[in-house]
Amino acid sequence: GSPCEEESGVQRRMLVYNTSISLLQTSELNSKLASSIVQCLRMETDSLPSECLADLASGYVDSIKNDKLGSGRSLELFPRFLSVIQIVEKVNVLNMSGSEFKGHLINKICSNRWPTANVVHLASMFKDVTLSSDELKFVLSKLLRMLPETDSQTLPPLIYQILPLSSKGHKKYVLEGIMKYFAKEDATFKEHENKQRYPEYKSYFYPRMENLHLIEGTVLLHMKFAVKQDQELGKAFVKILKSEGLENASAFSLALALSIARMHFFEEQIFELLKSLIAKSLKDAAQKEESYFVQQMYPKTTDVSIVISDTVKYSAIGWDDVPQGLLQLGFTLMDAFGPKAAFGRPVEVVNTAFLTPSQKACNIGAKILMDTFKIHKMARKEILDQIWNRIIIKGTSTVSHLIDLLSHLSTTHPLIVLESQSKVREILDYLAFLPASTSEGLLKAIQPLLRVSPSLRDSIILVLRKSMFSNQLEARQVAVMGFLLFLKNFKILGGFSFSQASQSSLASSELVQVELHQPYSAGGNAALCLEIISNLRRSLSQQADVRLTLYEGLNEVLCKNQQLCRSVLSVLLFQWKKYYVSSEDVNPPVKLGPCVVNQGGSINIVEPLSHLLSSLCQCLITSSMNDETDEELETEDEDLFEEFDVILASLTRRLIKCDLEDFELDKSADYSCNSSVGVKNTVNALLVSGIYEVILEYTFTTGNYEISSCESVIQLFEKFQVVSGIVKDKSSGGVKRGRPGGSLSPGKATKSLLSLRFVNVMLRALFSDSTPKRQESLAVLRSSTDFQRYILTVAQQKITLIAQTGKCDGPEGRVKEKVFKYLSSTARLLLFIFEDLQTADEVRTEKSRANALIALETFSSIIEIITQQYSHQMDKFLANLDRKQDHGDGDRSVVMIELLQRQIKKYQWMVITVLSSDSERCQKEAIFLLNIIGNLTKLLPSKGDMFMQVQSWMLKVCSEQTLDDTVLAKTAFTLLLTVTSQMKNSASLARDIGRDIHCKLGDIDAEVEIEDEAIFSGINERTAAPSIHLLLLAHVDRQLDHAEWVIDRLKASSTLTDKEEDEPSLTQVESQEKSLALHLGHLINGFHEMVQTALPIGSSVENMIKALARLYNVLVAFTKYYLMLYQQKCGHLSTRFEKLVKLSSTNLTQYVYTFITYIQKSKSKKQKNKASSSSSAPGRCVALKESRCIPNLIFAMEQYERFLIQLSNKSKVSLHSCVNSEMIFDSFKVNLMDHFKVSTARDFRIMAANIHEEAGKSDNDEVFSTFCY
Repeated sequence: GSPCEEESGVQRRMLVYNTSISLLQTSELNSKLASSIVQCLRMETDSLPSECLADLASGYVDSIKNDKLGSGRSLELFPRFLSVIQIVEKVNVLNMSGSEFKGHLINKICSNRWPTANVVHLASMFKDVTLSSDELKFVLSKLLRMLPETDSQTLPPLIYQILPLSSKGHKKYVLEGIMKYFAKEDATFKEHENKQRYPEYKSYFYPRMENLHLIEGTVLLHMKFAVKQDQELGKAFVKILKSEGLENASAFSLALALSIARMHFFEEQIFELLKSLIAKSLKDAAQKEESYFVQQMYPKTTDVSIVISDTVKYSAIGWDDVPQGLLQLGFTLMDAFGPKAAFGRPVEVVNTAFLTPSQKACNIGAKILMDTFKIHKMARKEILDQIWNRIIIKGTSTVSHLIDLLSHLSTTHPLIVLESQSKVREILDYLAFLPASTSEGLLKAIQPLLRVSPSLRDSIILVLRKSMFSNQLEARQVAVMGFLLFLKNFKILGGFSFSQASQSSLASSELVQVELHQPYSAGGNAALCLEIISNLRRSLSQQADVRLTLYEGLNEVLCKNQQLCRSVLSVLLFQWKKYYVSSEDVNPPVKLGPCVVNQGGSINIVEPLSHLLSSLCQCLITSSMNDETDEELETEDEDLFEEFDVILASLTRRLIKCDLEDFELDKSADYSCNSSVGVKNTVNALLVSGIYEVILEYTFTTGNYEISSCESVIQLFEKFQVVSGIVKDKSSGGVKRGRPGGSLSPGKATKSLLSLRFVNVMLRALFSDSTPKRQESLAVLRSSTDFQRYILTVAQQKITLIAQTGKCDGPEGRVKEKVFKYLSSTARLLLFIFEDLQTADEVRTEKSRANALIALETFSSIIEIITQQYSHQMDKFLANLDRKQDHGDGDRSVVMIELLQRQIKKYQWMVITVLSSDSERCQKEAIFLLNIIGNLTKLLPSKGDMFMQVQSWMLKVCSEQTLDDTVLAKTAFTLLLTVTSQMKNSASLARDIGRDIHCKLGDIDAEVEIEDEAIFSGINERTAAPSIHLLLLAHVDRQLDHAEWVIDRLKASSTLTDKEEDEPSLTQVESQEKSLALHLGHLINGFHEMVQTALPIGSSVENMIKALARLYNVLVAFTKYYLMLYQQKCGHLSTRFEKLVKLSSTNLTQYVYTFITYIQKSKSKKQKNKASSSSSAPGRCVALKESRCIPNLIFAMEQYERFLIQLSNKSKVSLHSCVNSEMIFDSFKVNLMDHFKVSTARDFRIMAANIHEEAGKSDNDEVFSTFCY
């Protein structure tokens, strides 16, 4: 009844539309009626005139502006209005086409302020609107700007509506907008997190932060659902992750990656990407730590470990999809970056303070799993199953990182780990097939479980019993290790009698079964230990390696479980009596024959007698130390100790009287390792020398500084010296005493059986003990300079072993707390020895000075060990060295810096003192002192005053001191370059060193005279090449690494679009480009000096050519970067780069060709001077390597010229083409080749006549023809 052809009909229709829209904007209509109205109006929209449609659509703009949308149902009509308007040729309202008017409306809508209550409705409305790319970007920008203004309850629905819009385009823009919003919110709450310890902050911020994480969890579900619907959205997210990395990552973006990774299509791709990005982030952090240049270029850093830790922490609040991804990420990092096996065998890992990026990544993986285990109950079973499975599957490789993780979980959550007891039992079945180190670590890791699970304890004991009779040697060793662990961990309280020791093993087993359900009872533990000792007795009839494992562990047992003293000593005494001759009139007092047997021509040790005696003596010493605290001692124990005293006293007396012939050893006998007789004699000599060492330590330890005991010590040492001297002089190499079973191999150093504790005590007695009543007896010990040197050498051996493995042989050598205690005490003694020599008069024997050098070298090794393995206790160590000073109770870090400052200044003074002497030994002392300073400097903050003082002092030393020793010069300049690179740009220092090398070695043109204006006195003709020159090239190579890293970062930042305010501005990028050009300019100046230097043919020339090729490759990369800027129209040449190109042409390229000519002439001259063919063949090898490097250098230079030509052409940019750009380009062409002489094509022709001529000169035609081929 209202035809559009009549004006009245149109008016009635408009009235209906306006009235209906008003009704829809109220909340009075029910949903069914509202839907009917909307459907009816949509059907009639096509018949409305364009002017009416324009009025209706414009009314929506006013409604949005005035907040009159109400329930938002009326917005369902708006997309229909726009779609009809869009196809209209002309809208008379504003004299526009339909599409232009549609764009005009969208622009007005998005320019108005939106009521927050209707943001979701507006977002939903735009899903049905056909939008161009620019219109879509405008709408999305408005929606993303509304995120901070939207209340928390509306935020997830709004994002749910925004995500489908991205299917039309601009997926990357949407994802980046959402992630940046939540990253900013997380950062805001994180700033207040430290204030939550105050109640007023906690009550306000914690609920809001928890609410934010709940919202994030809902948004993660929405985004994952959107990716399922549109995989292109997921691909866009992966591209963002690849391009931006983890530099600006947040917990939300990482959680999003882990959520999307739950989808099979993206799983492998995302986890591989995260693994590589985490490794890259850690490597980048390492680059920044070691280079001041990189720090200045990119001061802002993101700690990826903190981001991951926050993700794990927040995942407990509503992030349901994240825990599974965290679990997989943790194991991915541990598998990829854990320790690797060497030659199919697990390697021993030493924990150090300065971790590599791979080690840090592995630790991050372990931290993820530990925190996930603690927070998420549902993930615990899977984490444990994964650990168990990996230990079994990868048992033959290094799994120490997995065992450490298991140990942590067992210690902190034993009852939870025990829930997977069936898996533990399954692993125990594989115990005999795992390497000994893995099995030992696994048994240690599950020790906390045994205290709460008697049944598991029974199972392990049963497995160890079976392993004791395995045909695999390692399995039997594992059994002994396992039993010893039980004895150490199941302590027996005082007062329990061991009168049951004579009972049979069957009776003991029955007692164990009765007492096991009372795990903490004294009787239960005592019965268990009795049963285990009974089992260990059986190992005394097995191979030497099994017995050795038992002997090395028994003293540790007594240190932990004192009540086992009688049982352990009884076992050892029973075994010792088999080889001990009790008669006083018989020499030698021990039977060596049964200890060594010849089996099929192979000499094998059956009984490591010296280790047996060492174990017995150490257990006696430990027991006597424990008895000092006990008031009562059983009669049986007193009788046992008296018997030991009698035996060892007799043994000592007879060993002093014995000669070599008594042991059937003779100086003229065969001690080579090429015959069975020689091997047997060597083994017997080693056993005897070991026995002398053990008795020497026991005699002094129990002698209480009596004169007689000190005299006996010197007498025993003289006998030991004779025996060990035979082996050193006669055999082709020493035999390693540590593992005596099986065949012997020459060339391995013999380990001393002296304990670290005794070495420490003896050093104090020999060099610093000033107790008046001991001086007479100590004078006996101090009279032997050889004995002093011997003790110092053993100390050096022990320290070296700790540096390599983190532990040493002997009692307490595996206990880190004890090792640190002895290291601290020994270091102070060694420093005292060296200082005593420096402050004393010059009347010293050569042996005393040699001893002081050993002391200093060992002290340097201890400093390195403490720095690497005990850095968290460095303050205690330094306080021990500086114990005369009062350090107060201030801040620990401040006290630490003060201690370091005092010690470093002390060693600096020592360096200057020793360098004032010209002796060769003083040069070696300076090397060790510089190593000490270098290790201590690692602990200083690089921006601190003391660090700057070290750098200026090293510069002064290298400038003013004459360093004739090549090793000393290399050590000094290494420290100078390392310290300088961490506090300022060291490229200029490299240039100065290169200039001095040029001065000392001369110019490649013999007619050129160089003015000797050397800066560094430490550089001379002897040290300049190859030592310092190779060192300088290695440093320059690291600087080129940093330059390449910066170029890669510049390229990555230039490809990022939609830069936000917090990202580098154009001025910052230009500043970075100028800094990089300046850095490369300093390096070119350094090379300018080196390419004119008359370097000796050899390693210096070869490495020089490689370094030059590397430099030109970096210049090529820098040139390509500018080419990319011109291609993307987002940058232009900097004047600093133009100067760099000019510098590379005038100061480097033309000199490089002259340097190549010099190499060829020098090589020809050298070959002509060679008279014999035997000397010419190796020369051709060197020449061949150099000839391979030169073409690579020439190719790199030509590539550089090629890309410079391209850049010159690209640099001509019309101003007209930059109208829509924010950049302003120069309108002229920059000719970068002005200063280059363009290279000509080189024809490497094979001259047959020359080849035959050279071949005729050489007698070794076969070698030469091989090279020619």
